[in-house]
Amino acid sequence: MPDKIKTPKVVNIADLRPGKNRNVLVHCTDAQFKRMIKGAVEVRTLPEGAFGANAMPLQQGGFIVSFPCPTGCSYDLVFRNGRFVRECVCVDGPPPPHIEACKLGLGTPTAPRFGCLKEGCPGTCVLGIKLEGPFIRLACICK
Repeated sequence: MPDKIKTPKVVNIADLRPGKNRNVLVHCTDAQFKRMIKGAVEVRTLPEGAFGANAMPLQQGGFIVSFPCPTGCSYDLVFRNGRFVRECVCVDGPPPPHIEACKLGLGTPTAPRFGCLKEGCPGTCVLGIKLEGPFIRLACICK
């Protein structure tokens, strides 16, 4: 199984394009990241099983952003409805069913900003941000 999982490549948010974005780690400068999280609300907890995104600050400045999936899966950043969204791709078949009422999306390189796509939420989708150890976790919350 491990021979089917490829090492991720790092791409700056300004260079991200629709197409093949399997298991890409997104790099952003401090200024880019600040724009990307504009409007996010700091929260104490994120929804159980929220996959969203993890941003890790780099010692030399900037951030690396990953988009976690269940164990044994990698992800594609698929361009849909004007945003990049994470789609999990699993080696041993489809990912376990997980319905996100609000799905995290990432705007285009010309407008790199996290936002929420409403997918079944009866209320409003809010971008939540939480510090967790060295990571900054982002996920969309249905309110």
